[in-house]
Amino acid sequence: MASTRFYETSTSGLNFDRFADHFDESAMIRIRQNYWTAKQLIRTKLGKKEDDHLTASDAEFDAKVSLFTSLSSISERMLCCVDDYQSYLADLEEAEVELGTILIEESKAEDGETARSMTALGRVEQMTGRYRGKIRSSLVRFLNELQVFVDRAITDCGETVDAANRSRTEYRGSLLWMKKTSEEVS
Repeated sequence: MASTRFYETSTSGLNFDRFADHFDESAMIRIRQNYWTAKQLIRTKLGKKEDDHLTASDAEFDAKVSLFTSLSSISERMLCCVDDYQSYLADLEEAEVELGTILIEESKAEDGETARSMTALGRVEQMTGRYRGKIRSSLVRFLNELQVFVDRAITDCGETVDAANRSRTEYRGSLLWMKKTSEEVS
């Protein structure tokens, strides 16, 4: 069940036709479809101008794809930043506790007001380090939740966007074929 995607676990299974291949198509039809899809893909890669009506009809989809792309990159950068931040906090926590321990140990060699000040400062440094550790534990929990979000939501959405882009390319390839066929008929 862990490897099953959310969509597949939340449906009744009656949509199996999404995954079924169409066996009733002849080889020639499939070759023609793949040819026009490949031609459209090459046109897209070469930056050929698309029909203005097609571009306008895809404007909303393109806006959502660019929003997803920015969300994905921001999430990845945020993941790196939070990971670096918690690592720096761990280093700082360790340094503060060590400094506090050193101050307390060295205060034993001193006498009078200096010893009391060093001991008090050492205890404060150790306490600050412990509080920083508590902050870091919350940050690590947030980091784990962000990692789950990136792994599940962003990855699943990315797969959906890729499938939609493939479908769009196939659709535009079909439109190219229809345009060529209608020109031949005319």
